[in-house]
Amino acid sequence: MNVLKETDDNNLWAFTRTQLKELFPTEKHDNFTKSLARHVRSGVLDKVAHSVYVNPTAKSTPYNKLEALIPFLRSGQINVVTAETVLSRWSVISQMMFDYVVVMTTGSSKKFDTQYGVIEFIHTKQDIEKLKANSFYDENSDLYTASVKQAYKDLTSLNRNLDLVDQGELVEAISEQNKKN
Repeated sequence: MNVLKETDDNNLWAFTRTQLKELFPTEKHDNFTKSLARHVRSGVLDKVAHSVYVNPTAKSTPYNKLEALIPFLRSGQINVVTAETVLSRWSVISQMMFDYVVVMTTGSSKKFDTQYGVIEFIHTKQDIEKLKANSFYDENSDLYTASVKQAYKDLTSLNRNLDLVDQGELVEAISEQNKKN
């Protein structure tokens, strides 16, 4: 499809249903719904969650597809990758989290099981400015990532398994991160 090629050329590989509808503004609702279902059945599009689709052949598909889906699943919300996900990256916990991402969000809590892995959104009532202050913003992914110290606090506040935490690695990771900032 020419439209998917054009969007791929503009680095857009994932879409909400609303975004797809905007790409075909003249198509009537019923026809659009039937076309969308047909494109999913034929493999032109993959449905990864309710109202979220990806172009499986897009050259612009990012390396970390799972995290790249977060803004599509919780658009308009503050989303912070945290807890086990961050601690795993810093080798503070022994489990490697390649296909599971924990996200604190100002949106609602929900777990999405996609073909790329699981995204667990956990609603937070934390102060937004404090949440941002204890995180690092990545413009490329449009995501915040919690500091190691904040990720550990989140892990604790969520009553998650602390037995996996290597306290020595935690202290070292916090120290290393503080030196970088």
